[in-house]
Amino acid sequence: MITIAHLAANELNLNGEKGNLLCIQQRLNWAGLDCVILEAKSGREIPANVDAVFIGSGTSAGADEA
Repeated sequence: MITIAHLAANELNLNGEKGNLLCIQQRLNWAGLDCVILEAKSGREIPANVDAVFIGSGTSAGADEA
């Protein structure tokens, strides 16, 4: 099982990064690998048991909020 932490998913989604991340998840599933996406909320610690960390892009205001 592959676990991906998605940082600041609500604040940093300017270019549709959630869709890109879902595409990665599906491609891993097609390759026979289970994949779980955890949304890591802003201001909280990243879980220790993740295999990858994903962060998108956003506006200046969104980045400041994140």
